[in-house]
Amino acid sequence: MRVLARRTFSGFVACDEQAAEEFRRVPVGKPVYIEIKAARNPRQHRLLFALLGVIAEAGDFPSTDAALIALKLATGHVDHVHVDKDGTMCLVPKSISYASMAQTEFAAWFETAVRVVVQRWLPSMTDDELKMQIEEMVGA
Repeated sequence: MRVLARRTFSGFVACDEQAAEEFRRVPVGKPVYIEIKAARNPRQHRLLFALLGVIAEAGDFPSTDAALIALKLATGHVDHVHVDKDGTMCLVPKSISYASMAQTEFAAWFETAVRVVVQRWLPSMTDDELKMQIEEMVGA
């Protein structure tokens, strides 16, 4: 079970009712494994979708979903899957979901994505100009 918790000086506390219920199920004193992953920044996720809108238009993609697939391929965020015994390989875009990519990994990938977008689809812009444009689109 994956739950959202916050660290305090006295330990971890539940951030919502679901987490509180899971914590109550663990007997006092029982050792458990906890996977620590920083929660993703929702604003950065909105910036990504603003970026996808920009490249969907600039790259003539039919949708932001298609733009996301192209961006994952262009940034190398893929798995290499062998589909035949003769070694034929297929590139399969990896997930960028909250559950599969921690904030630190997402932030690094997002920086790479901005650089790739400028190089491949918007060569008349700089990374900073593109970031400013999508920041304006998302707002405060």
